[in-house]
Amino acid sequence: MPSFPDKHYPPYPTQAPPVLTWFRVYCGLLAFVYVCSAGLGIFLLVIRPAEFQAELFLSTLMGVLYLVMGLVLMAAALVPFFVQPQPWVWIYDLVLIALGMTSCCFLAFSIPLLIHWIKPETRHYFGRA
Repeated sequence: MPSFPDKHYPPYPTQAPPVLTWFRVYCGLLAFVYVCSAGLGIFLLVIRPAEFQAELFLSTLMGVLYLVMGLVLMAAALVPFFVQPQPWVWIYDLVLIALGMTSCCFLAFSIPLLIHWIKPETRHYFGRA
């Protein structure tokens, strides 16, 4: 039986697999959701908590958490737009797909994406043959 990378694929693929386009759409959607989360954090920091019958400390704590987590996860979702295909990038992107699987809203996107992401063509494009 022939080995996978040497016989079937060129050493350096020049064309990106189609799943990469859908992955970028997915990352853009994730980044948008996290920007909205950071906006919610700013909203919680700006409003007066008495309007919502909440305590000042809890409102401030929730605002800071939403803001920090939203900005950090937004930056994490934007990283794939700026890095070149390398073996570690494939793993990083796989972690982003798994992150989307923690929300039932993203399951419809992340499961098909995961199925296509672990295919040999995609792995080979990132140098993980």
